[in-house]
Amino acid sequence: MKKLSRSKVQRMRNLVSGKYGDKTSTSTGYKSFNKKRKEGDVWEEDGKTWTIKNGIKQNKTRLKKAKQFLKTPLTCPKCNTSMNHHAHKKMFRIHGHCLMCQTKFETKLMVKNEYKLWLEKEVRKNFDSWKQEKQEQFNIWFSELESEKYITESGQVESWSKITDESKQRLVSEYEKWIAEEKELMEKLIKENKDEHNK
Repeated sequence: MKKLSRSKVQRMRNLVSGKYGDKTSTSTGYKSFNKKRKEGDVWEEDGKTWTIKNGIKQNKTRLKKAKQFLKTPLTCPKCNTSMNHHAHKKMFRIHGHCLMCQTKFETKLMVKNEYKLWLEKEVRKNFDSWKQEKQEQFNIWFSELESEKYITESGQVESWSKITDESKQRLVSEYEKWIAEEKELMEKLIKENKDEHNK
């Protein structure tokens, strides 16, 4: 018969006597220094700033910029329009005001005959942002191909990658060609839009 440890015997005694949460062993040498915190307290712990908000311990520094970006005010900061509609929230994330303010802004540009120039700048800005995002994704993917190299005990670098250097170069040139084609398509659409408005 297998001998049971003292902590397991104590656990069974606790269960039989109905003391489900009692300890099964005693430890020494550890002392807890938990300080009671109240609403609004701010303190440093493990290199982070903490606070108590609505009775819950919260990290003040974690994702602060992301939280501020996603935070939509109750009313538009320019015209006090209620921001409860999803179109207002989306426009606020893009331009910092509600859909009504954006419509007024674009209408003024149309009256001044400056709307097409503004729209071209916005399209190019969006394309540059998209291009940067695709470049980052490509770099991550490409670096994973490059990481298939190992150093042997003798110090020689062995490439275990199934793709040759020539193939990698071809991948880079195909990617650059694709980006150039997308840019060309964007410029073509801008030109077509200009020609259509000039008729």
